[in-house]
Amino acid sequence: TVCAVQSATASFALKLAPGAVNVPLRPGAGIFFDQHVGLGEDADVLGGKVAKLRKSGAGGVLASSAGLQSGDMLLVRLDFGGRQKERSRRMEEVKVGDLVWRNKDEMLEEQVKE
Repeated sequence: TVCAVQSATASFALKLAPGAVNVPLRPGAGIFFDQHVGLGEDADVLGGKVAKLRKSGAGGVLASSAGLQSGDMLLVRLDFGGRQKERSRRMEEVKVGDLVWRNKDEMLEEQVKE
């Protein structure tokens, strides 16, 4: 669940749910936001690619969320592509309370192919 948003840096604070710790989140993973609205098939879903992860309060950049526990706070920086102004505008659409879902994990896809 999104706990805070900083649109200027395309970042948000994410509280990890119990199921989220089973498959670690990593840079390069695709995510989207569930904003609790009815979406049709052609809806413009807000999402992006994880650019950087940090554990709240710990400072350093993380390679993944592996080892974190349910309820831990994770700072996530997104890459929406495009220019900075567009990224900031897209982050303004993210709201506290939005659910975050993973829709792509390149590393996991590679493991499955092997």
